[in-house]
Amino acid sequence: MKKWLVTCLLAIALLFVATTAMAGHTRLNGEYCLGGSYALLKEYENQHLLRCNDCQEEILENHWIGQEATCIRKAQCGGCTARFGDYGPHDWGEWKSNGNGAHTRVCKHNASHTETKDCTFSAAPCTVAAACTECGAVYKLGHDWGAWTSNGNKTHTHTCKRDASHIETENCNIREATCRDPAWCWECYGEYGSADPSKHKWMPCHSNGNGTHTRVCSLDFTHTETSDCSGVSCGETGWCDECHERYTASHKFNGPWSSNPDKHWRTCIYCNEAGSKASHSFVEQPDARYLKSEATCISKAVYYTNCSSCYYKGTDTYVDQWGQLDPKNHDGGEEVKNAKAATCTEKGYTGDTYCKGCGVKLSDGKEIPVTGHDLNHVPASAATSRVNGNIEYWHCEGCGKYYADAEAKTEITQASTVIPATGRRPAPTTPAASVSSPKTGDAGVALYAGMAILSLTGCAWLRRKEQ
Repeated sequence: MKKWLVTCLLAIALLFVATTAMAGHTRLNGEYCLGGSYALLKEYENQHLLRCNDCQEEILENHWIGQEATCIRKAQCGGCTARFGDYGPHDWGEWKSNGNGAHTRVCKHNASHTETKDCTFSAAPCTVAAACTECGAVYKLGHDWGAWTSNGNKTHTHTCKRDASHIETENCNIREATCRDPAWCWECYGEYGSADPSKHKWMPCHSNGNGTHTRVCSLDFTHTETSDCSGVSCGETGWCDECHERYTASHKFNGPWSSNPDKHWRTCIYCNEAGSKASHSFVEQPDARYLKSEATCISKAVYYTNCSSCYYKGTDTYVDQWGQLDPKNHDGGEEVKNAKAATCTEKGYTGDTYCKGCGVKLSDGKEIPVTGHDLNHVPASAATSRVNGNIEYWHCEGCGKYYADAEAKTEITQASTVIPATGRRPAPTTPAASVSSPKTGDAGVALYAGMAILSLTGCAWLRRKEQ
C-alpha cells in the first residue's frame, strides 16, 4: 500500500513540477508568452516535453545541464529528473609513490577508481638519484633499455627509455647462415649476407632399395641428397653403413681419368679396378692448359689439340683462328727512328723506339743537350809586306764558326780575322855590315840578306862609274 502511494505521488510530481528553464516563449501563432511556470509532461533520452501553465501550449525542449557529470554519474538535467550524456571526469587526489619507480592516485568520487603510471623525472635516475616531478619520491633506477636495433655492420645499439642520450652498442650475437636463412643476430634480428646452400641440417638417410640412399634437410624438405650405399665390397651383398639396409655393391667407374698417349679409362671409386680403355678423340679446344705460344702483335695464339673426354694433351698444334692478336705482346724486334745527334748549337734526340713487327711506337726518345763549342784559340799575328796577319780569334771545330771572344758570344766571319799584307818593304833597322848570315833553313831571312847585298853592290858600282 505504501509503495503504491509513493508511486502515485511521484507521478503527480512529474506532471506538475514547475521549471524556470524558459522565462518566456514564442507561441505557435507567433505571439510571445511571458510564461512563468511549466509542467513536465514526459521525459525522453535527450529531450523533455513541457506545458506552459499560462498558455497551455506544449513545448519540446533539449535536456540542459543542471548538475555537471562526474565519473560515477551522468549530468543532471536542469529541466527534468533525467540524467543524460556521458560520465564525467575523475576528481583525482595527489600522486602517491609505490616505491618501485611508479606512483598511483585515487579518485575522490570513488576510491576504486585508481590510476598508476611510471614516475617522471627532470633528470634521468639511471646512474644518479633524482626526484619524481609528480610524487616527489627519489629513485636511482638504473637504465631502462629498449630493444636492440641493428646497425647493419654486425653491431647493434639500444637506447635507455629514461634518457635517449644514454645508448649502448655491442657486437651482434651472430647465428651462422644455413641453407634456408642468412646469418642473423639472436638479439636484434639483423640479417647479414645471404643463405649458404651448403649449410644443411640433414636428417638420417633412408634406403631407396637400389643401392642408394637419400637424406632430407630438416630446415627445408625440398633439399635432398642421394648417394650410393657404402660398406660392402664390389660384387658382394651386405649392410650399408649409413642407411643400414642390405644391398649388393656394383662397380662404379666414375673415378678420375687415367690416360696414356693412346688410350684413356676410369677406375672404380670403390675398389680402384680399371674400367675399359678407349682411344682418345682429339679436338681443337683452345684452353690455357694446352697453350703452346701466346698471341703477339702479329700472330695469334697456338695450342695443342686435346682429348674431348679425358682432356689429355696431344702433340699436334693449331692456330686459334677465332682468337685475337695481342697488341701488348710485341714480336719481331725493335728499331729506333727520328734519332738526331746533338751539335754545339742544336739539341739532339735519342730517337723513338718502334716494334718492327707491327710498327707501333713502344717508347718516346729523350732530348740530348747541346754539346757546346769546341773552341780553338788563335793568337793575333801581325801582317807583313808579303804575308797576311790575323786578329786574335777563336774557332769552333764542331760548327766551323769564328768568335771574337772565348765565351763565343760575338760571332765573326773568317774574312774579318785576316789582316792583309802591307805590300811595302820594311825599313832597315840595322847597318849593312851588321847583317848576319841567316840561320840554316830560314829562307825568308836569306832572301832578304841576299837582296841587301845586291843593293849595296849596285850602289858601289854606280859611284865608281860616276868618278
